[in-house]
Amino acid sequence: MNMQFIAFYNQNEFGDVLLNYRRKQNITQEELAEMLDVSVRTVSKWEQGRIPCTKNVNKVLNLPDFKVIYDNYYKERA
Repeated sequence: MNMQFIAFYNQNEFGDVLLNYRRKQNITQEELAEMLDVSVRTVSKWEQGRIPCTKNVNKVLNLPDFKVIYDNYYKERA
């Protein structure tokens, strides 16, 4: 597993980055849920600011291009 250190400065940032990832990848909550083997409701909760358990954070970090979109999210906000 590709373990990376990624910091979120507040609880809502994880949801913002995940939503941004989903939009940039042009995928639905349903498609993302399937990729992560979680429910659509879980993805929705994450996008609203709930932080997933460590196991699911690792799944998110290993999504294709997540790190690139994460980096760009913060560059766009600077």
